[in-house]
Amino acid sequence: MTTTEYYKPFAPLVKRIKEDGKCLEGGILKVDSFVNHQIDPTLLQSMSIEFVRRFAKKKPPKF
Repeated sequence: MTTTEYYKPFAPLVKRIKEDGKCLEGGILKVDSFVNHQIDPTLLQSMSIEFVRRFAKKKPPKF
């Protein structure tokens, strides 16, 4: 994976944020309508697959 691919935004999440996210005072982005309270299982699964694709070869440090 190239550096450009690594930092490329995940399009389905960006789309959902633009559609349903709320921008609050102080630059706070509120996404609880589809991440916390009303989970979209299709979006969550897509995010999980993308997370694995991007980080599968990384070795996270142990804290």
